[in-house]
This record gives sequence, C-alpha cells and structure tokens, in this order.
Amino acid sequence: MEEKGETNKLILDVELHGLKPGEEKPKIVMYLLDATGTIQEKVACVVEGKLTLDPALAEERQKILALGPEVKDLKELRRDMLLQFRIGEQWPIWESIKVIEIPRDWWFDWPLFKTCVSGRVRRCWPIFKPLLPRPELGGIQIPIHPTIPFPWSQRCSPICNGVVEVYERECCCPPWIIPDISDILRKLKELVEVWPPHVFPPPPPPPPDKIGPIGPRPGPDPSPIDRTVLRSLKRNESFGIKPLIAEMPEHLSQDIKALETMPQAEAIKYVWERPHLWHFCCTCSERKLGETTLGPDGHFTFCYTRFPRLFRRHCRRSYFYKVKQWQENQWVYIYDGSASHQYFTADQFADLKTWKGRACAGDDPDVPYERPFVMLQDIGSTHSWRLVSHWLGKDVAGNDLTQIDDNSVAMPPANGGLANPPGPGGATLMQLVNQPWGEMLWFRLYFHPGMKALGARYYRISIVPAGPNGNPTPGSTPTYLTNPISWLKFVYVGGQVQVLGEGLGPNPVGGNVGLYRIPYREDALWLEGQHHQVWDTRLQANGKYLLAIEIFDAAGNRLTPGVANGTDIHKDFDYLRWLEETGPDSVSRVTFAKLQHLFWINNLPVYADIVDLRKDGVASGDECQFMTGPEDSTLSAGFRAFHSTLNSGAPPETFMYYYTMWWHRGLNGPNGTIETGGANRPSNSLADPPAVSATQTFAQMLGTNTVGAKCTFAVNLRVYAKHTNGSRRLLEYDREDQAAFALEITS
Repeated sequence: MEEKGETNKLILDVELHGLKPGEEKPKIVMYLLDATGTIQEKVACVVEGKLTLDPALAEERQKILALGPEVKDLKELRRDMLLQFRIGEQWPIWESIKVIEIPRDWWFDWPLFKTCVSGRVRRCWPIFKPLLPRPELGGIQIPIHPTIPFPWSQRCSPICNGVVEVYERECCCPPWIIPDISDILRKLKELVEVWPPHVFPPPPPPPPDKIGPIGPRPGPDPSPIDRTVLRSLKRNESFGIKPLIAEMPEHLSQDIKALETMPQAEAIKYVWERPHLWHFCCTCSERKLGETTLGPDGHFTFCYTRFPRLFRRHCRRSYFYKVKQWQENQWVYIYDGSASHQYFTADQFADLKTWKGRACAGDDPDVPYERPFVMLQDIGSTHSWRLVSHWLGKDVAGNDLTQIDDNSVAMPPANGGLANPPGPGGATLMQLVNQPWGEMLWFRLYFHPGMKALGARYYRISIVPAGPNGNPTPGSTPTYLTNPISWLKFVYVGGQVQVLGEGLGPNPVGGNVGLYRIPYREDALWLEGQHHQVWDTRLQANGKYLLAIEIFDAAGNRLTPGVANGTDIHKDFDYLRWLEETGPDSVSRVTFAKLQHLFWINNLPVYADIVDLRKDGVASGDECQFMTGPEDSTLSAGFRAFHSTLNSGAPPETFMYYYTMWWHRGLNGPNGTIETGGANRPSNSLADPPAVSATQTFAQMLGTNTVGAKCTFAVNLRVYAKHTNGSRRLLEYDREDQAAFALEITS
C-alpha cells in the first residue's frame, strides 16, 4: 500500500545494462543541476532498483537532472561523470515508460575508490666536486660555466611549515599507438640541453650541534678566487643577476642512456613504466586535487575519492606535486614537480628534493623519561645540551645535582653558561667552542603532552644577574620577559590551507605578570620550530645570567614538581635538563619550583688593527711607505687582534675565534698568508706594545729575485669572533683592517 503523499510522485525503475551475475551495484543518486550545468543539490536516491522523484521537479524545465555516484561532498563530483537529462525534454518520456536505462560504460565508472599518495620533502645542500665527465650517465653533461662546481652529492634535511599541492595528470593514448623511441630520445636530449637553471645555493655553515673541535684553514677567509670570476659575479650582482647553476636532471640523463642501449620491445616497456615519459607519445591533461600540510618530519599523505573511468580505459594516471612554504608572512614556492619532470604513480613514494626552502628546526626530543616533564629544548637552533650545564654528581636521593635550590644552580665550571663545550681533551686555540651568547636569543621549550592533564596552562621566563658561584648577585631582582608572542597555525578554508596567527601572551593571570599560554600540539595545527620567548641580550650588561622557567595553572597558581609552598601546587611532573657531559641521551631531574639555566652573554666585538709596517724589523707608521732592499729583505707588521674581557670576567680562553693576516699583490695578483693564530695578540690591553707578525721576504712577495722587480701590495687583517645567538656565529662582531705599501728589489 502506498504511503500518503507518494501517489503523485514519479517512480522509475532503474536498469543497469550489462550487469553480470554477482557483480556489485553502485550506489546511485539523482542530482539537480541548473541550466549552466552547476550541481546544486541531491534530490533522490535509487533504493532497491527504484527512483522516486518529486513532481515539482517537472516545473524546472530549463534545469537538468543527472544520475551519478553517491558522494558525501558535492565538490567530489565531476560533471563529465554524470548522466544528464534536461527536465523539459525527458520528464514526459519518463512518465510514459517509467524506466531509466543506464549503459554499462556509465554506471561501471560510478563506484568510488579511495586513492592515497604520500612522500616527503627535503631541503638539500650540494657537496661540491669539480665538473667531470659522467660515464655513469652515458657521458651526458649540462653546459655550465667551468669555474662553477657541480653538486656531486647532497646533504638533505626535512622541510616543515610547508603545504603540498597535489595534482593529477592523465595521459591518454589510443591502443594502436606504439612509442617512437627515436623521437623520444631526440626530445629528451633537447630537454636536457636547455634544462632551466636554478639559483645557486651557497653551502651553508655547519649547524651549531655539528660544530666540533676543528680549527680554521690557514689563510684568507673567504678563500681568494680568480679575480676575473669575482669581477663577473660582482657585476652580475649589481644588475640583479644572481649566480646560477644548472640542476642536473639525472633521471632524464639515465633515461637517455637506457633507451639508447635497449632493444625496441624493452624500450617500449621502459617508457610505459615511467610516467614522466608518457607525454612524449600521449595527450595529457592535469587538475589540482587539493592540498595537505607537511608533518614535523617532512612527510605528507593525501587521500581523495576518484572514479575508475572505464570509457577512458586507455588512459594512465600519475601525480606531481608543488610545495610552498610560509616565509616572512607569505607563501613561497620551493618545488615544482611539473617543471622538474617528476611524476609518480599512486603506489610510488615521492621523495622530493629542493635546493630552496628552509629545513625543519628539529623534531620534538626523544627523551627516555616516563613522567610528564618540562625542559628548555633549544636556543635558536642549538639544542640546550650544548649549553654548558652544572653537574656536581648525585645527591643523597640519587638525583643528578644541577640545582641547589629554586633560584641557584650548582657551582658552575669555569666555562659555565657558554655554548658548545669542548670535547674530553679540553679546548685548544682556533676551535669554535666555549662560545658566548649575544644579540637576540630565541627560546624553545618542550612540554610533555601529559602536562595538559595535570592542569599546566601557562609558562613564564625570567632572567637575573648571576655571580661566579651560580647564585643571583646580591640585591638583584628577576626581570620577566614580556615580549608579545604569537604562534602561526595552519587552517583549512574551503579545502585550501591558510596561515593564521594566535597570540600566546603576555597575560596577567592571578596577579602574575609575564604568563604565556602553553601551545600544546593537540590544540592546533601549529607550524613547526616556533619559539616561546625571545631575549635581547643587548639590553643587559655583559656577564652571566640565570634564566628561570616556571609553570602555572589556569588560575595563575604556580605548579611545582616538589613540595608545595604558599600558593604553589604540587603536581607529578619534573623539570628536566640535558647534561652536556653525556649529550642528548642523558637528562637530569630538577625538583625545585623553577628550572634554572646559566647563560654567559657578551656583545663586545673583537678588535683588529694594523699599527705599523716593518722592513727588517724596523717599525714605521708613515702613511705612504715605499720599501726597497735586496731579495732577502723582510716585511712584517705590528698589529693587534684580540677580544676584550672588560666588564665580563676572565673567560677560560679568549672569545676571539681566530685571526688571519695576508697580503695581496697589485690589481689581479695572488695572495699570500703571513700569519694565522687563535690567541689574543698582544693582549686585551691597548696599552701593551703591538704584536709583531711573522715575516715574508721581498722575493716571496714579488715572486722573483730579479733586481728592479717592484709592485704595490695590500696587507689585510681579519679577526673572527666566537659569539653565537644559537642559530649562527655572529659575523657582525668580526673586525678587519688593511694597509697599503710598495716593494722593490734593489741590489
């Protein structure tokens, strides 16, 4: 018996032509489209082979009804997958025959399939080798300037804070098409010859946690290069032309070598197995499927619903990717798979490499600890275990003794508070160890996810001057760091990824100042490598400071891992500190109300001064100097190269990294090293007599012992500082000086 209201509706039988016994029927839906073909809404579903339509639809004569697969989101539908009927023309026919017949080539495409693609994105730096013949690539080379090196191998790190745009490429070939291997080879060789160049990336400095006891190479730094090349580079730079290098399309070169050596049948199979070669013999189209964010380790996964298009059974589907990264409040594209001819099938893992972009700041630490904890993770990009800590062994309970109370650390060693301690053998000169901190320090904390369940909602960071014993200086009071801190997060708007900021503080809570909301990973899709606080060390005097970290609940009560005092609340967590003695695999438990770290800051630059020039040891401070003498006459210089320790206490060794002095002959002549060293010369006092450099003979400098040989010279002194902000050595604290003179060999 028909239900009330159903008698006026149009009920149609839906017949699937070509349905085989045991074959599963797709879920079919009727959609309403406007006169332009835009999908508006779902109006009916096929239930047990019948479709029931509202008679009011018959009045929409200019609109379209379309049968297609059932989807959750209308955006998943493609109009060319729908079997369409214009209502004004088709409705009278349906009323007459009461049936809709669907050809197999239509309905067989309607079951939806979930397809997932995945990969990773890495920022790579070239390890340079000379440009040599490449026999492993069949002798194929890229035309490139002979003075620019070729990246033989690479060092790669994951990229974060990026979004991967996923594109589908469909290449269709008639079944009778047989690839013309000779034509493909010709096109490949043409492509390799005109491969688009990329901006040449200079090799980066070693990350702070990779700096070891390796002294600098003696001689001028940077090392001198051919003056003609240098002049060309400077000229290009002045016109906005950056030095370029060609990125070798090795996969295309390998394809050429393979196709040239294969029999015809194997070569055809080779082409069909490689998506990046399909467009040489097929017609291809592409569409953007969507976007997905990169994980903290640079990996990505993207899933979508697709249709198995039977009536295009001679088509092949592949995927390529574009990667953009959020930099300085804008999106910057750092990888384009279509431009690089990098295509992948759905079951291929896409290992994407780029010379652009910024690598991840570092994954969350893998700390072997069972309880919830809080720790200082990074200063800039330097892990806190590279900060010289303060360890006096064990207390009576067996805990590592690194703090003695809430406000003090254990008695620090001589280099306490510096960065990058030396190895077991101790520090020697010209090593980038025992670095003072300077300029802006960005702090990154780590909050164990279990801290949220304990009620931890806010953190606070403060600084206070410290004495040599690890205690606050008498009469000093903490200064709370109250810089506005905002974190960026990814949000999906209409299927596209956008970046929004969210302020963390400072917040006045419970009568406290300088409190910041803890951004737990589960709270948002935060960008990676963001920092929790910044300290401009230039606002304080040079010296040692204690940096304290505190945790608070939502009401502003301080949470402590030890016994509660006053308004403090005891919770089952610990403060942890990495120990530099044993590296990142060992932590120390701190059970006080604050987690303290000692920092030795210094913002004094080094000093470089050429005081005089000396012929055969006789000093002269004249402005213009013309030296003459026999070939064994010597040149030396009086100079000063040091780092002052005034107002900062005596360091274990100078904060000068090293100095180097060298000469340069004439306009396009060579360079020669005079002296390189790592100790203060003469000292840190301007009242002391200048140091005297090593000597060079006139014959060494002029390159001949011929009487009458003469030329002009420049002598250069460059002094390098050790200072760091955790992300780089502070080049702005280096200093240099220069002097000019002339030499002539006489009898």
